[in-house]
Amino acid sequence: MRLTKYLSIALIGSVLSSCSESEKFPKGDPAAKVSRETRGHRVPYKVIMGQAGQFNWVQRALGNFKRTKDDDLPSEFAQLPVNPTCKFPPPGEGDKLVNVHVANSKAGSTVYAISKHSIASRAERFIGDYTRHKGNIPYRSHYIGGDRISIVNVVVTEQQKPVYLVLSGQSGIIWNIQKHPNAKISRVAMINYRTSGIANLDENVPVTALIGPRLKGCKAVPRRMPQKHWSFVKNAYNSGSYKEIMAKNIKASKDYSKWFYKNFKQGSETRMIGDNIVSSVLVGPMPTSLEARIPYKSLKGVKLRLSPQDYVFASSNKQYRTKNLELVKALATEMSGGSLKALLPGS
Repeated sequence: MRLTKYLSIALIGSVLSSCSESEKFPKGDPAAKVSRETRGHRVPYKVIMGQAGQFNWVQRALGNFKRTKDDDLPSEFAQLPVNPTCKFPPPGEGDKLVNVHVANSKAGSTVYAISKHSIASRAERFIGDYTRHKGNIPYRSHYIGGDRISIVNVVVTEQQKPVYLVLSGQSGIIWNIQKHPNAKISRVAMINYRTSGIANLDENVPVTALIGPRLKGCKAVPRRMPQKHWSFVKNAYNSGSYKEIMAKNIKASKDYSKWFYKNFKQGSETRMIGDNIVSSVLVGPMPTSLEARIPYKSLKGVKLRLSPQDYVFASSNKQYRTKNLELVKALATEMSGGSLKALLPGS
């Protein structure tokens, strides 16, 4: 069962309630707001990251930038074709290849994607709790988790050459393209182990996507080379298993870099933009004035192209929890022979 079958349940309500941002800029140095993370850095939602670790307030690049609002629901879902091979088209003559790698983002969207495997695992836990609590169980957080797809805003201001975007991630991400009118995107490559999507990209721009478990067979799972300042590296060093842990991570990084170079003629760490947790990246120069900023485009009313998944819908967090529990209980009932009460003593 794939994405297209579940478009009927796609729009089931309004989204996550949050306060809108004003045009008032935050104070201080945005770089000072960046903190260390397990595998890199955590870049706050209001900060945009450029090449070579340059940071600025995202409002300097995007006009009327706002957090996700109640009505930021996509109007349509479309299935994103997934590459049947391990190969990607190479950059064209004159293209500028830009590698964007973000492991995760703190910018939540209104879109949720759930696999049948996840529902089955939650149904098993539900049955166990139902039996232990004799049918009287509260709604528990372990029946949910990790289903909301986050957003990474990709601000493209590069105008000297056509940009070939390589967008790689390690969690569910919607790449929300914010392009300057004079910039040109020649092609997009998407690489991610989990559900991924793209929004606000001209549909005439070719998109090649390699998503899901097939990445392992291609040796194309996005991995960065471990850095000394990562807390992960420091923890591994102190664990007593440093050599084994680091050797495994370095091999994974080298495998990915080798595959990356074979396809894109550039190393996976070369001129990379991104980090462990980032919500907005800048491809090109920062706008020289507030008037030159790119007007921000949210997911409201857009056609969202997503990689295949079993259940996909847009909703508020509350309605997502309700829908998820419906799916879990329905499967738990089926696994129990048609009646949960049959699990109770004396039934």
